[in-house]
Amino acid sequence: MKKNRLIDLRHRLHKNAEISGQENNTADIIISYLTTLNPDKIVTELGTGNGIAAVFDSAVQGPTIMIRGELDALPIKEENDIEYISARSGVSHVCGHDGHMTILCGLAEKLSKYKQRYQGKAIVLFQPAEETAAGAKDLMSDEHFHQLEADFIIGFHNIPGFQLGTLLVKKDVFSVASQGLIIRLHGQTSHAGDPDKGKNPMNSLIKIVQSIQKISELYHSNYPQTFITIIHLKLGKVAFGTNPGEAILMATLRSSKDEVMEKMSSEIIRMVEQTMSNYDIDWCHEWVEIFPALVNSEENLADVIYAANELKLPVRELVNPFSWSEDFSYFQQKYPSVFFGIGSGIHQPALHHNSYDFPDDLIPIGLDLCFEIICQSSKRPKEWFK
Repeated sequence: MKKNRLIDLRHRLHKNAEISGQENNTADIIISYLTTLNPDKIVTELGTGNGIAAVFDSAVQGPTIMIRGELDALPIKEENDIEYISARSGVSHVCGHDGHMTILCGLAEKLSKYKQRYQGKAIVLFQPAEETAAGAKDLMSDEHFHQLEADFIIGFHNIPGFQLGTLLVKKDVFSVASQGLIIRLHGQTSHAGDPDKGKNPMNSLIKIVQSIQKISELYHSNYPQTFITIIHLKLGKVAFGTNPGEAILMATLRSSKDEVMEKMSSEIIRMVEQTMSNYDIDWCHEWVEIFPALVNSEENLADVIYAANELKLPVRELVNPFSWSEDFSYFQQKYPSVFFGIGSGIHQPALHHNSYDFPDDLIPIGLDLCFEIICQSSKRPKEWFK
């Protein structure tokens, strides 16, 4: 019955997918569910406004262990033949955050029922805006979040391409740093029949693209987990009588090392400055969606691996970090923490694929694993997490 209730919850969350910063209805669904579990405290409107934390107090002295899930969906049109397909056009939970939320709701039920199994306090955190890197960053600026006084924060993500329920761990860098770059070029339009009377940014745009590709190749040869992806280019508008005067370039930079990311970012801007000095065209740039690298210590992974062994789940230690990014890394700037992956099936579509659907069979596995990790971590003295 409990499992069916959780499956129903996931399907409801999946159908009501909402993008980053707009998870109002999603938050209402989660609050309604948590309220039935009688937590010792519920804190709402955290971070960008939709963050939720439910506190469960064992009444036994011990650390405060927090575990995070994400509220937001993606601006991607879903292509699935399921009854609970997203009701919002162009928005879908194709990253599986609906499953993460459901796991935490099941975990909250278990934390409420079995307080004798752990010490101190356990907190389930539902974070908004993970996909844009705004969510965790905003929480780190929220005094109400810090008043929860977490000693240790746990994060996880479902990962397709691995056997269902496999624990995926890696010490040091788990997933890479990334940041978005927007470069805008401002020239002057003119009639297409009189291009000399305008300032077309096409040539400067081409030079910048070529230089970025060279920088990417150079850094990738020295640091295999470092590369740049140009994700968007635009020159002028569809107007055959007009010589364009505006251009835009967007790129994503990725690296497993924050210091390499900083160096590469600076080199790109110096290159653009040098390139644009040869053209009578204004320009500006902006950095967006900044994710630091996600790093685990070997010590903080100990309880995660122990819990998986207790539940007889397969454990796989990764050789290379994942090339996607996670804003959970912002928590690591202040709080001891750990992040791990859970395999969601070998033959699943990739994350962010428009046909991805979180497997319901992973819900009980995930919640039992998270509960076991909290139970193990709660036995540590508070000083261990410093």
